[in-house]
Amino acid sequence: MSLLVISDLVLRIAGRALLDGASLSVDPGRKIGLVGRNGAGKSTLLAAIAGDIAPDGGMIRLSSRARMARIRQEAPSGDANLLDTVLAGDTERTD
Repeated sequence: MSLLVISDLVLRIAGRALLDGASLSVDPGRKIGLVGRNGAGKSTLLAAIAGDIAPDGGMIRLSSRARMARIRQEAPSGDANLLDTVLAGDTERTD
């Protein structure tokens, strides 16, 4: 069973299509990276996968066994450096 299945996904921001009919399947044990130019929709896709925003069409199914890590684009406030901020998000390391 796949950890993540995306089927015919449609994501729009302010009427502009970022994704139109995108599909993807990620099997257990696989790690993926997401790259693209600014404004391509990478953060929007991650927000949709995390359930923070609803897609305009299609389906996203994320297994309860899946683990997803992401770092928000906004810089955190405080004195922590980037490495400490990233490591703080590692729940296996901090639990």
